[in-house]
Amino acid sequence: MRPSGGWGIDGIKRKIRLHTFFIRYAVWVMIGAVVILTAALLLFSAGIETGWILPANYAEGMLTGRARQIQSAERVTEDLIPETCRYGVYDREGTYLYGTFEKEEREDAWEIYREGERGKEGYYFRSFDREREVCIVKYRMVSSYTNKFLQQYFPAADWTLIGVTVILFFLYLIWLAKRFGRIISREISSLEQVTENISQQELNFERKSSKVLEIDAVLQSMDQMREALRQSLHRQWNMEQVRREQMAALAHDIKTPLTILRGNAELTLEAEKLEEVKEYAEEIREETKTIENYLQVLQEMLLSERNQTTAKQRQIYYDLQKNKKDRQTHLQRLGR
Repeated sequence: MRPSGGWGIDGIKRKIRLHTFFIRYAVWVMIGAVVILTAALLLFSAGIETGWILPANYAEGMLTGRARQIQSAERVTEDLIPETCRYGVYDREGTYLYGTFEKEEREDAWEIYREGERGKEGYYFRSFDREREVCIVKYRMVSSYTNKFLQQYFPAADWTLIGVTVILFFLYLIWLAKRFGRIISREISSLEQVTENISQQELNFERKSSKVLEIDAVLQSMDQMREALRQSLHRQWNMEQVRREQMAALAHDIKTPLTILRGNAELTLEAEKLEEVKEYAEEIREETKTIENYLQVLQEMLLSERNQTTAKQRQIYYDLQKNKKDRQTHLQRLGR
């Protein structure tokens, strides 16, 4: 049994909206209720037809049919009274003579008869006038079983059937909820897997999809977030790589002015003329400025969080590289 719409109870066959999913769950609930109720009614009708369930008016009909026998019989015996009834025979003064009434029922039955009532506490009473006696029969207007064991423990067949129907319906609801729960859990598991992958920064996975449109839309948004995060991490990695390369280049380039400084300092110590000392001192000052520029570039590079170097960094670095050949020539002059 499958309702229309492209999917059955075992799973979703095509994309649907979430509210449609719950509407179809409600449809399955109603289908189950109708099937269970119909089966219960058919079973009850079959029980009546086969005779193992007695209808609610069974006692009333049997008493009506046996009324003359009960009134004219020399003694009222149990075979004259329907098996679902209890009875008592009284004299005209209300003295209990015989029957199947319990002790606590005997006085109540006579009081009800004397007051002309027909029922009390769910029971009905019917009296039959005899020659010098009165026979009072107590019965209930409910369906019952012909089986003595069932009569004793399940006296009302209709209420028993209602109880069994309710229990079966609740068991069906539990089973149905588990089946539909597994279906929706299977769709939601894609969300959990994508969330786990993103939290672990495992971004190289195929886009997940769901047959529930709302869940699929969330998965699409998470895939866009995954791609944006992947690109961001890639840019960050590239930026770190460029920074490492630039820092390595700066560290190497700083060695050149330091070497010139050391060479000029040694030449200053060996100089004999004041003009030579001034020349070497001027070169030391220029190379010191060069080192300061390198350190400025390095400081800005460490503070920068952008993917590319600033215009100021590029200009300073260009000027430093432009003068690099001049410093190398000077190193050769110094004999380094």
